[in-house]
Amino acid sequence: MSSTPPPVHAALFYAAEGLAVFPCANDSKAPHPMLGGIGGLHHATTEPAIVAGWWGRDPRARIGLNLGKSGLIAFDFEGPEKGGDPIACRRAILEHYGPGALPPTWEAASPSGGIHILYLAPHGEVPSTLPITAPGLDRIRGDGGYVVVPSVVAGEVLPDAEGRSWASGPSPFGASVHAAPAPEWLADVAAEVTAARRAAKATPRKRGRFSIETTDATAYGEKALQGLWLEVAHAPEGQRHAEITRAAVRAAALEAGGHVSGEKWREVLAHAGGVCGLSEDEVGAVLEWATTTAQVEPAGPAREKGAAA
Repeated sequence: MSSTPPPVHAALFYAAEGLAVFPCANDSKAPHPMLGGIGGLHHATTEPAIVAGWWGRDPRARIGLNLGKSGLIAFDFEGPEKGGDPIACRRAILEHYGPGALPPTWEAASPSGGIHILYLAPHGEVPSTLPITAPGLDRIRGDGGYVVVPSVVAGEVLPDAEGRSWASGPSPFGASVHAAPAPEWLADVAAEVTAARRAAKATPRKRGRFSIETTDATAYGEKALQGLWLEVAHAPEGQRHAEITRAAVRAAALEAGGHVSGEKWREVLAHAGGVCGLSEDEVGAVLEWATTTAQVEPAGPAREKGAAA
């Protein structure tokens, strides 16, 4: 059995094709500690000397692909290990948007059985979520997001050392070097999302009331939580799941920045989710995902050492 080539070979290949890469930790999907822990994915580059230097420091680092810098978006379908079903996700999209809704393009399988489907980024806004549901239909990642890609080269369909692989067919190493253009229906979804947000903002809102003690949040965190509660509690039907998903990511980032406790933001968003009409199971699934899986970076002003929460 042949050994798998070292990840640096694939990282350099991606960079040469204009795909901006950066190292992720060799035991997680988080940006590698060598990047300093601040703005990890934004260090992504196509400069071969920098790429070689990173993997020279940690030859086992996983390969992160900055989607925005690479001009890509990615449909993210969670695998069975995380309660997802990529086949059901694909079927739900095809049934809702038509049989040609997901044209052939780059597809990568993850060790958990999930799928990333990559397309060239369209002009204009890209919706982060879709108004349909399916097990593991996580989100659409784009500018400001990233995915961990296979560490295989030379058209290998075989998985890398961790089980990631490109599907047979179009891939960065195949005959079709470029990913396919994003489906046109995404622009329609983005327009619907924008219109719904504008309508929601035009609706008079009642401010929520929460007992947020100084041990639960900073003044900045409290104000931010109130805003997130309003966004979720007044989300229009058809956009409720998208709003609570977006709010949960922002709240998790506030927690990472030391501005709110995890227990408090989950309590606030659980209440808001109930107010807007989501079920406990729907809310619980989103909050669990944001707590354990979502890729976030610290948000809010830097905390002073010794400052009270």
